[in-house]
This record gives sequence, structure tokens and C-alpha cells, in this order.
Amino acid sequence: MGLFGRSKKEPEKSNEIGKKESKTPQQQGKEGYQRDLEDLRKEIQESALTLDSYSGELDEVKSELEDLTQQTRTAKEELASLKSEILSARAERDMNLEHIKSTKAELEMVTSQYSPQETRQINDQIEQVRLEISSINSEKGKKVYELDELQSKISSARSELEGLNSAIQKSRLEIESLKSQQETKQKEVSNAKKEMEFIEKELAIVGKKELVVGKAEDIQKIVEAAGAVAAAINAKYEATRKELEVVKAALTRTKEELERTRKELDLLKIEIGSRGITKEF
Repeated sequence: MGLFGRSKKEPEKSNEIGKKESKTPQQQGKEGYQRDLEDLRKEIQESALTLDSYSGELDEVKSELEDLTQQTRTAKEELASLKSEILSARAERDMNLEHIKSTKAELEMVTSQYSPQETRQINDQIEQVRLEISSINSEKGKKVYELDELQSKISSARSELEGLNSAIQKSRLEIESLKSQQETKQKEVSNAKKEMEFIEKELAIVGKKELVVGKAEDIQKIVEAAGAVAAAINAKYEATRKELEVVKAALTRTKEELERTRKELDLLKIEIGSRGITKEF
């Protein structure tokens, strides 16, 4: 046997080679050892490659083993948790079963105290109470719907009232402005009256004197001036009177709308009180 269990070459082959070539035994032995060495090198290289392949596979197997170990550990933990949950669920189930048994026993004891007729009467009373509760809930729904409608009406009325209050405030400001204008115009009228009185006095004085051509022309001018002043005063007075009438009419309408809105609010409050709705707005 050679190295790593390799067998030596058969003698027949050596004899055949010897026939072809005449070599010395030393040369033949050396060549045989060289061939064996070359074969051994190839075998070692193949073994090394195989070893590398096995090493890679071993690393993969080790990694897979670690993953499987971790999964096994996690599975064991989950199993332990599930076992704990199962035990807890079983305990809760047993407690519920015990409670159900106790309730059934109590129900049987209560039922045994009443006759079938009394039991039917109690059931009828329970059903009647349920119907009353259903009716109350239905009525409650209607009241809530009515309440929503009333709230909408009240909100609209309040908005309208705010608008009227704003209009009233605006009218008051306009009236104050007109009063100021009226005072100014009254002063103008007073001044115009004083001018008229002065003109009338002048006319009276002129009338007592003798009429001459030059004096008559002066009188005519005075009369024309007095007429113009009177016409201006009358025009201002008429404009002020009309403007004041318009403002008074607007103020009257505003007051009427305000009063009507207040009455609507009062009616809504009365309606809410009559329906027994106590919800605050």
C-alpha cells in the first residue's frame, strides 16, 4: 500500500514498461514515487477544495442552527405565555360557570317561590315597563327635535333683534345728527328773522318819508331782498321738516319691528315652558 491507502503499480505494468524502455530499477522506482507524489498532490488539492466547501456548508449549517435555536427559544416563550393564558382563561371560565350555576340556583329558588300565574304577571309587568320606556324614549326624541326647531327659531329671532338694535342705534345717531343740523338751521332761521325784522323796520321808516324816485328804487331793492330771504328760510324749513318726517317714520318702523321680535321671543319662551323643556339655550 502507498500513501493515503493508495496501492502500488502492478508488476505486469512495470514489466511492459520495462520492455519498451530499459530503465534501471532506481529510475523506475523514482518515477513511480513521482507519479505517486503527483497523485497525492492532486488528491490533497481536491481534499482542500472539498474541505473549503464543507467549511462553507458548516458555517451555513451553524447559522441555520442558531436561527432554529432562537426560533425554538421564542416558540418556547410563546408556548409558556399561551399556557399561562390558557390557565387564566380556564380559571375565568370556571369562575363564570360557578357564577352561572349560582345564578341559576338563585333563579330556581326565586321561581319556586312564585306560582306560574304570578310569574306570568311579573313578566307582563316587565313587558309593560319596557313598552313605557320605549314610549318615553320616543317622546324624548320628539321633544329633542322640537327643541332643535325652537333653538333655530330663537337663534333667528336673536339675529333679527341684533339687526334691529343696530338699526335703532344707527337711527339714533342719525337723529342726533339731524338735531344738530336742526339747531344750526334754527339759528339760521333766527338770524333770518332778525334780518326780516330789520328790513321791516327799514320799510316802515321809508314809508313814513316822502316817496321820491331814488327812494322808491331803494324800497324796491329792500323788498326784493326781503322776499329772497323769506323764500330761502321757507325752503330750508320745508327741507328740514321733510327730513325729520322721514327719520320719524323710519324710527317708528324700527320700534314696531323691535316690539314684534320681542313678542315672538316671549311666545317662544312660553312655548318652551309649556312643553316642559328645561334645557338651557
